[in-house]
Amino acid sequence: MKLKTAPAKCQQVADYITREIMDGNLRPGDRLYSMRDLCSKFGGSVAVINSAYDILEKNGLVERKPRQGVFVAAGKNAKKRFVLLTNVGFKMTPNYHEELFKVMQESGNSIHPLVIDPKQDWCSMIDQVIRDEKPTALLIDLEARFFDIDLIRQHVGDYPHMFVGRYDWDRKNAPTGVYVDFNSALETGLRHLLKKGHKRILYVGHDPEPTLIETGYIKEMARRCNLQYPGADFEYIYCWGFAVDFDATCDFLEKAQPTALISVTDEMIFGFLSMYRGFYPEEADKLEMIGGYDLIYSNIPGQEFSSFAIDYNKFWKKVITRFKNGSQPVPGVEWMKPELILRKKKEFTRKRKNK
Repeated sequence: MKLKTAPAKCQQVADYITREIMDGNLRPGDRLYSMRDLCSKFGGSVAVINSAYDILEKNGLVERKPRQGVFVAAGKNAKKRFVLLTNVGFKMTPNYHEELFKVMQESGNSIHPLVIDPKQDWCSMIDQVIRDEKPTALLIDLEARFFDIDLIRQHVGDYPHMFVGRYDWDRKNAPTGVYVDFNSALETGLRHLLKKGHKRILYVGHDPEPTLIETGYIKEMARRCNLQYPGADFEYIYCWGFAVDFDATCDFLEKAQPTALISVTDEMIFGFLSMYRGFYPEEADKLEMIGGYDLIYSNIPGQEFSSFAIDYNKFWKKVITRFKNGSQPVPGVEWMKPELILRKKKEFTRKRKNK
């Protein structure tokens, strides 16, 4: 695998404009910032800005109008206009936004992803987007640990909407939607580790103690694999335990060192491992690890570990299919299971370029 390098200047310009669109600073139908302003801001040429427009046009974000300029895709000729409410930031999850734009363009629909910070007045943001934009429907992908489901429902009301992506509030009674089935994925990962003979597996989590939601699906995962949780074979550990309570974390680990780690995100395993390796280097080298989302953390040359990859092109197509016959989605729940990508550490040497 090649190390990621800084993106080309045209990609930097395209990323900047994409963020402006996603943040609502540029709205459907708005004319883009002037060529002169963009050249000045990025120190680029007209050719660079035109290449950025090519990228944006390919992603369905802008449209060129002869003798008028370049505009944010208005969607007035689109079949449907969606707004995605999400706390997945731009470039945070591989292919999440990129495939969303592609699928919408291919289907003749338009999308405005509204990235919401849970620390902001997000309820007012939902009210405003419904009032001002009047989209065909809302797509809702908000993380249960940050957003209250009752408040979401209160502000969305009867407006056409569908939950997508994550749904951890009450999986057994999940409303109509298309969801990523990380419960089944983690079960597959846990079974793989048990089959490999691991006797001490730690689930690496976000919080000092697992939330009620997290506890529920960890226990369900353990039950399906005939494990007791918490138990000697399968326990929870806080990702940043060394930083928050060093002595307690060391005491916990020294009673029985883990042979494997599993988590819903690659980032949690990487964060824990970065400190664990400093205190227990020999044990760290023996660990087998499985994370979620297949982020850069599990792909670093020489430090690779297994993870779950989500086919977001397939995922967003399933979402759009639900709206084929109108603004209300076809009733029902569909879970899409990520693929387990097994990988081993590889030798990594960087070749120096000849000057």
